[in-house]
Amino acid sequence: EPARMLAYIKSKGSVTWREVKQYLHDTYGYEPTSGAMGASLKALETLGLVTINGQGYDKIITYVVPKR
Repeated sequence: EPARMLAYIKSKGSVTWREVKQYLHDTYGYEPTSGAMGASLKALETLGLVTINGQGYDKIITYVVPKR
């Protein structure tokens, strides 16, 4: 799930949490109310792959371009 989530965020550059959840639900059938999605997002943030600004469904998730 984190890999699919990251691929979507990376393709968009910056996206709302609502859009991420809707995409994963529509494309892969994930349950939008599942805590697993939030856990995956937290993992991506902890790994430094995304930044999160704001709260709730309208928080903005941005892909972090790796530094070489």
